[in-house]
Amino acid sequence: DSPVVLCACGDYIDSRPVDDGGAKRDLTGVEVASRYVEAGDTIRSALIEPLRDDYQLTVGLCAGNHDITHESEMNQFSRTLNGHEIQESYALRLDEENVDFIFVNSCPPMNHKYGQIDYTELEAILESLRPDSTKYLVLHHTLMSMDEDDHSPLRQVPPLIKLMDQYAVKAVFHGHTHGQYTVRVGLGGCPIVGV
Repeated sequence: DSPVVLCACGDYIDSRPVDDGGAKRDLTGVEVASRYVEAGDTIRSALIEPLRDDYQLTVGLCAGNHDITHESEMNQFSRTLNGHEIQESYALRLDEENVDFIFVNSCPPMNHKYGQIDYTELEAILESLRPDSTKYLVLHHTLMSMDEDDHSPLRQVPPLIKLMDQYAVKAVFHGHTHGQYTVRVGLGGCPIVGV
């Protein structure tokens, strides 16, 4: 019966153009919707249903760069998994543990080329939380890429590090990089964990 938060860091589907007889074409709306249905079914059957039997499960999602160009389908996917849309940043609270998970939208509207955060929105969320809670940030984009060919990490990282220090963020979890590594940043050495 322990509380568990399933944190999903985006890119639920691959939205790159597909090969169609030697030419590349964008996915159709039907193909996009079908991929989200398949992703939702897989997440439910492989993760949510087995965990719900033993834990008080909460699901938190953030959008990835492959998702943001399909906002309507992405939000339908999110509503079926956790009941709300994911283009905004939001917090999930575990009262018994005094823990807050802040799911940060790092995808600018309709832009899949880089990550960017609305720091005014993020600071308002952090300010609304209990000052003594343990805080974790969950987002899609990496703060710094280990891949020299990756041009899509988060822009404007110093304001994020400032907020992490100011609000004593315990750790940051991100997706996007397809490989796990951990670096520490800020005055407190906050771990940034690629998942």
